[in-house]
Amino acid sequence: MKSILDRILTPYLAYGLGFLILVGGISYGALSVLRTSTTKTKKSPRELPSQLLIRGARLTGVQATDLEQALKLDPFDLESRTLLLGYYSGQGPFRGMPGSVKAAWRRHVLWLVSEQPDASVLADSTVAIYPERDIPGYLEGKALWLNHLQKEPMERKHIRHALAFLSHEDRELQLEILSRAQQEDPKNPEWYVLMAGVLIRGEGRTRSLKKERENVLEIYENIREGYALSPPAHASLLLRKVTDAAFLAGDLEAAADFALQLTETNSRSPLFRENWLIGHLFLGRIALVREDFDKAEEHLLASIDFPTGLSSDVPAPDLRLAKALLNQGRRAAVLAFLRDCPTRYELERQRFDDYVWSVENEIMPDFGLYLGSKIWN
Repeated sequence: MKSILDRILTPYLAYGLGFLILVGGISYGALSVLRTSTTKTKKSPRELPSQLLIRGARLTGVQATDLEQALKLDPFDLESRTLLLGYYSGQGPFRGMPGSVKAAWRRHVLWLVSEQPDASVLADSTVAIYPERDIPGYLEGKALWLNHLQKEPMERKHIRHALAFLSHEDRELQLEILSRAQQEDPKNPEWYVLMAGVLIRGEGRTRSLKKERENVLEIYENIREGYALSPPAHASLLLRKVTDAAFLAGDLEAAADFALQLTETNSRSPLFRENWLIGHLFLGRIALVREDFDKAEEHLLASIDFPTGLSSDVPAPDLRLAKALLNQGRRAAVLAFLRDCPTRYELERQRFDDYVWSVENEIMPDFGLYLGSKIWN
C-alpha cells in the first residue's frame, strides 16, 4: 500500500515526465524544421529567376515582411530572396520611390553578389545597380565583383554575372575581363560572343572614323570566331548577328552566304519566319551595294513572301532597304511591298497605310524607328 507521500508525488512525477517528453518533442520538431530548411536552400529554386521576380512583384507587404523574417533564420534561401527582389522592384526603386525601398532592394542585390555570386538571378539585367541612380551601391557591387574575379578569374558564372552588373561606362573593364577570358580559355565561344556584344554597345561613342572602323572589324572578328567555335544548335542562334557583322565589315561574300543560310531555315523552326525576313533583307541590301537594283527589289518582295498562317512574334521589318530603293526611284516595288505588309503585320496596318499614301503622293515616308534592326538586342 502506497504512502500518502507516494500518492502525492506520483502524479507530479508523471506530469513532469510528460512535460519533458513534450519539450523534447518540440525541440526535435524545431530541429527537423531547421534541417529541412537547410536542406531546401542547397537546392536551386523550383522556378526560373524571371518567374520568381514577376511573382515577387505581386506580393503584399505582409507577405514580404514574412519573407524578410524567414531570411533572418535562413539567409541562403535563394527563392525567398529572389521573390523579395521582385517585390522591391515592383515598389519602384527605379522610379524614385521611398529610399527605404531602394535601400532594401540594394541590400538584397549586394548580399547575393557577396555571398552567392553564382546565383542565376544575377544574370538578369534587372538585378543590377545603375551608377546614375545609385553611385555608392554600384561602386560597392563593382568592388565585390572585382574581388571575386581576382580570387577566381576563370569562374564562368562570375564572369557572366559581373558583365551583367557592370555599367556601359565601365566598357574598358568589361573588355579587359573578356580579353583575359579569351586568352585563358580560347576555345570557349561564349567569350567571343560576349566581347562582340560589349563592342556593339560602344558603337558611335567616338567621332573618329578610323576608331569606328576598327570597332566594326573587331565586332566581326569576335562574332565570327564565336560562331565558328559554337556547336550547330548554338551557331544557328548566332547566324543573324554574324550576318549583320559581316555586312557592316564589308565582307559581302560572307554576308551573302550567311544571309542565304538564314533563308534556308527549316520551315518548322520557330525561327523560320524571322530568319527568312532578315535573310532576304540582307541579300537585298547586298544587291543594292552591288547596284543590282532588280535583285534588290526581288529580295524586298521575297522578304514577306511567307505563309500568312505562321504564328510569330516577328516585329515589323527593317525598312532601310525600302527607303534605299525609293531613293533610287524604284517606287513600284516598294509600293507593292508596303501594300502587302498590313496582311503580315496586322497591328501596324494604319502605319503602313500612311506609308503607302506618302509614296503614292511622291513623299518620302517617315519610317522612323523602322530604319534599323533589333538583331543585337
